Formats: sequence, C-alpha cells, structure tokens
Amino acid sequence: NILKIFGALLPIVREKIQGAPKALVVSPSLPKGPDDLVSIRTAGGCIFLEGNSPRTTVYAASRFLQDNLGARWFWPEDDGEYLPRLRRYEIPEIDWSSTPAFRYRDLSQCGYHGHVPTEHWLAKLGMNMGGESKSVADLFIRTTGGHIIGVEGDKMFAEHPDWFSLIDGRRVKEGVAGCWSNPDFNAAMVERLKDRVRINRSEILRAFPYDTCLRCQCPGCTKNPDRSSRWFDYYAYLAEEVKKEFPDIRVAGVAYQEYRLPPSHPVKGLEWVEYCQYDRCYIHQLGDTNCPVNQKSMKVLGRWREMAPLGVYGYHFDIFGDGHFVPLWNMLADEARTYARMGFVRMKTEMPISRPRGAAREKLGHIKFRIPYYIYAQLTWNPDANVDEILRDWCEHVYGAGAGPMHEYLVRFAEN
Repeated sequence: NILKIFGALLPIVREKIQGAPKALVVSPSLPKGPDDLVSIRTAGGCIFLEGNSPRTTVYAASRFLQDNLGARWFWPEDDGEYLPRLRRYEIPEIDWSSTPAFRYRDLSQCGYHGHVPTEHWLAKLGMNMGGESKSVADLFIRTTGGHIIGVEGDKMFAEHPDWFSLIDGRRVKEGVAGCWSNPDFNAAMVERLKDRVRINRSEILRAFPYDTCLRCQCPGCTKNPDRSSRWFDYYAYLAEEVKKEFPDIRVAGVAYQEYRLPPSHPVKGLEWVEYCQYDRCYIHQLGDTNCPVNQKSMKVLGRWREMAPLGVYGYHFDIFGDGHFVPLWNMLADEARTYARMGFVRMKTEMPISRPRGAAREKLGHIKFRIPYYIYAQLTWNPDANVDEILRDWCEHVYGAGAGPMHEYLVRFAEN
C-alpha cells in the first residue's frame, strides 16, 4: 500500500534497527491481554504501529493507512480499494491507542466460503473472526466446530443403529441428531471434536448439534425436561473431555433452535454464548417500548446475561430471500451501542456472498450489501462511530460528483 500511495518501495528489515533516523515500525510489542489492543505513535522521527499480537499489528497498520494517509477498503477485491496518490507525508505527533468494544467480531461468509480477498478485507477493517482459508489463518482467531454433533449414513446406521435418535419408539435412519445418552456415540463425538481441533490448530471450539432435525426421545436423553439445559449440560461434558487432550482450548456456544432460550441454570466455562436473534423486529430500535417483538427479544437477552457471557448471532442480511439491498445502518448502530452497554463480548452476523459467473454486478452479494457490511464492521470496533460521517465519507469517495445527492438519498432511504 505504501508503494501504491507514494510510488516508493520501503526496504523491509525484520529485526530491531538501532539508531535509524526514520522508520515505520510494525511490532506486536503491546502488553498481551484478552482484548485486542492497537496503538499508533510517533517518537524520534519514527512511526510505531503496534498491536498486542502479530494479528493485531494488521489493525494498527490498516488504521494508520486509513486515518493518516486516507486509504479506504469499501468492499472486497481491488475495485473496492481507494488509495490516494501522495508525494510527501509530514510526520505529526501521534499518540493513539484503542481497544474494540467487542472482544470477538465476525462477519460470517455465507454461500461462498473461504474467499481470500474477502478475508483480507475483513482483517483490514478489524474483524478478528470469519476467516476460513488456511492461507490467511494467522489473520484470525482460529475456530472449529459448527453443526457437527450428529451421525448419518446407511453404513453407519447398519453398524450402529443405537447411535441414532429414538423417534416414536424406534431408532430411525432419519434420527441424525444422535443419542446423547449413548456412551459409544459420545466417545465418537469427542474424537470428532478433538480431530477438528487438531487439524485446524484451533484456539476456540464452537460446536452444536446438527441443524433442523428431531432430537432423540429416549428416556436417557429426555431425563432433563428443559431442552436448553439438556444441550448445554451435554456440551459441557463434551468440552471437558476435549480439554483432557487440549487443556488450553477455549469453548464457545450457540443458543439456537430448541436450545435458544435460557437454560434453568448458568452455563459455566464458555467464552460466550451467542444468541441467535431471529426474534427481533428490523424496523424498530431495540429499546422501543411500542414494539412488542423487540421487547420480548430483549427480555430473553436479559435472562441470558445471567447465564453466560453473551454474544449475538444476527441475520440482518440473509432474512431477505430475494437479496434486495436494505439500508440497515441506523438499526445496526442502535444494536451495537445497546449490546456494548449490556457487556456483550461478541457480535456476529451472516454475510451472504454470491459470485455467480456472468451475473450483473448489482447481483453480487458483496456488492449488494456493501454499505451496511462496511458500516457493520466499523461498529463492532467502535459502536459510537458516527454513522452519518461514515456514510458521507463513503459517498465522497465512491460517488464523486454525485456525493451530495447520493448521501441525501441514502439518508432518507434509511430513515424511512
């Protein structure tokens, strides 16, 4: 980026320089801690771009390029990048540091996974989760899991029918959720989780049952009538077994489907439980007392806060099946500020991406939703960011002479 901006190729030195008159120093030298920390400062004619891990130095470098040199990454791939052309940069006095409001920040690719340009874009905007490609693994906190607790297949059913769910009094091939009270099934699930952690060199285990399927009805699996407690107690057992081989693995959970409501007792040992918020209204703000949908959703979130560190799993973009662009940024800002006040540690939403060959540009997922994707990413770091300033800056860079009318249009669109 420095080469593109200035036309100058800076020599790269991978060791400490003694007595250098001027240098751009990128270093993971800040104190380690649970939260990402970045700093930009100047001293002795040098610019120090620092993080508290190798990964966070990327955020410091990107922030310097944006705030001090005017670079922008509005959407993934080269055509979303804006780099000014500069001849000179006078080094000012800088002493800036920042910690994000949310410890874990995620725009989760859907429909087109593992797209490296998208993952580079995520990292430049300070997202520390959402990467899936091995080539960029060090840019993200490595997680493993997903909907992997279950069993399926004709061969498996022939060999282990007792591993399958009991449905209406018999073990059936459709019972892919598995029998959570079967010791052999449990051992197989523990080994599956260990394999995932081992292969992916994972830092966080985030596993949950197979999606949209009936759960086992046997006496052992239904002994606990509270379905949320049933799953989270079982997950605690699985995690404990995994930790025997991987004691440093962190574990996170998801509140979803029949285990979406708060359990009867606190969930212990989890980094977070992310509440799948498909029960909110996308028109009214969360605190609107005239919106019964959001009032109900907030009551559930309030109860969950008593059970575990909390995050939210959003569906802001993929709830609209036809993929129409929706100007959600005012609602996103309200969410981010509300959840920051409530002490959430994680914000995540699904980011539908589609790149059908020969499709019109406006049909590409990363283009359709590019403005709210861009704003969402910034709000996960700083919920108090001025959304109108971000939008105005976007219009000035992207629309050129049309910036004024486009800004007015987008503001009115969002307000309505």
